[in-house]
Order: sequence, then C-alpha cells, then structure tokens
Amino acid sequence: MIGILLIGALASGIFFHDIIFTCVLALSAFVLLLNTTKPHRPSTIGIHATGISIDDNHHRFADMRSFWIHYYPPHLKELTVEFKKGLTHRLHIPLENQNPLEIRQVMVSYVPEKEHEPSLLDHLVRIIGI
Repeated sequence: MIGILLIGALASGIFFHDIIFTCVLALSAFVLLLNTTKPHRPSTIGIHATGISIDDNHHRFADMRSFWIHYYPPHLKELTVEFKKGLTHRLHIPLENQNPLEIRQVMVSYVPEKEHEPSLLDHLVRIIGI
C-alpha cells in the first residue's frame, strides 16, 4: 500500500504537475509507514452495568444509540456501537476470542440492536489493515 501511494505521488508529479496532490500522497505513505512500524499495545476492554470501558475511557450506555455485532468468521468478529451524538464516530471493538452471543445478551439489555452497514471508511481501513 505504501508503494502504491509513492508510485501515485511520483506519477502525479510527473504527469499532472500537481505538487499539492503529490505532497498529500507522499505524506499519506509516510503516515502509513509510521503506523506500521509503531508497536501496537493491547487495550483493556470491559462491558459493565453502566457502559463499555476501553483502557481509561468509559462510554456510557445512555450515550449509545445502537449496537451491532459483525460476525463473519474467521476474518471478522467485532462489536460496533453508534452514539447519539452526531459527530461521534462509531466505536469498533474486535471480539477476538469472546463469545458474540454472550456479548449480545448483555448489550441488548441496555442498548437497542440495529444493523450497522459498514461505511466506505470502514472498508478502506480493513483493506489497508490499520
């Protein structure tokens, strides 16, 4: 992916003479390179009676509009939460070794279950792998 961005930057610089687009593609490649070399630390995630905790951040059930569990083994098993605030992005929590039925049973008691269609950004993030 980094190579494609760098080739795209070089091609746009040569063929289109567009320095701004060339810089954007080169910076995107640099950010991806930094992201892939940075070690990722695991997060501590918990579902409690008041909400969902991710490390030191707590998301209250009262602030959540809906949830959905995407379950397509073996590649995708995650909980997505949509918030009531319009500018807040969806929260994607990988379920890894957890039983999705148990998580659904807890979540449905507090938050309505509604299917969330993956956005274009969700698809791009999965393709890139960040």
